Amino acid sequence: MIYVPAGARPDRPYRLVFHFHGTYGEKIRPREDGLPKREWVGWQRLEQTLDAAAELQRTRPYNVVLVYPLSAGKRVEPELSGWVNAQYDRMWMRPVSAQGPGDDFARLRREVLALLASRLEVGSAAIDPMVIAEGHSAGGIALRNVAVADPKAVGTYLFLDASFQGWADGCYRALDHGPQDPKVILVVTHNGIADAVGTWKPWCLDLQRDAALWRQHAAFCGAQGGTPAGTELPCEELELRHEAWNESESWCEAAKHDLRGWPGVAVHRTKVRHGDQPRRFTGGLGLPAELAP
Repeated sequence: MIYVPAGARPDRPYRLVFHFHGTYGEKIRPREDGLPKREWVGWQRLEQTLDAAAELQRTRPYNVVLVYPLSAGKRVEPELSGWVNAQYDRMWMRPVSAQGPGDDFARLRREVLALLASRLEVGSAAIDPMVIAEGHSAGGIALRNVAVADPKAVGTYLFLDASFQGWADGCYRALDHGPQDPKVILVVTHNGIADAVGTWKPWCLDLQRDAALWRQHAAFCGAQGGTPAGTELPCEELELRHEAWNESESWCEAAKHDLRGWPGVAVHRTKVRHGDQPRRFTGGLGLPAELAP
């Protein structure tokens, strides 16, 4: 879906905001009595994002174009021997390869520009090349994949409660962080589902704990394998967690201080709950002035 809110002015440039939805967001169906949330939540998230885009148009010194792709849903991941995630599409915006299907952000952007010109009479010369790409919840996967495939395609990567393990930190690692490089902004509900060092599902703290368990049981695992006493994780999983911690340790240690001092990345902590963030923060709406894209 491509949406240009009412009130666009011909004397202002257009700014593209690509919004990647979260789990079940591809199911655009109005809410009805008795209908499970997973069937109607996509409709709600779309409405929230449309409302936010309209407010952006009213409050920003540029015209807004909201681009709202829909995930293909569950797809086979070739390297996992046919394993399919039951809830979200981990292939989203991952480049097409000989091993299996994928997506192409550069092509998506080209097709959007062509549609803007042919259907909505917005020429490419009027469009700011520095697009905003944001992901809500599992939409953070798409942001990471875009950054890995084409780091300079985006001016701002905005994670809306989407900074789970490997997503925001993986996006950040894919960038060079020079003066002209993209910004990575994390909106995090304090102690919420995506708070890496919070109190609910702190993936950084859990990873650190499991890495310590691997070091404690490395001799046992090397000698006989299996599952060491005092943990439910088998040796193979503990070793994988240890390797993941080696990759994420510097990010996680900095996350304890909201990544202050790290170039090109910022954290905005909020009490806005997970499900309300598309309405409150789309396109940087609701962020402090110094963080707004």
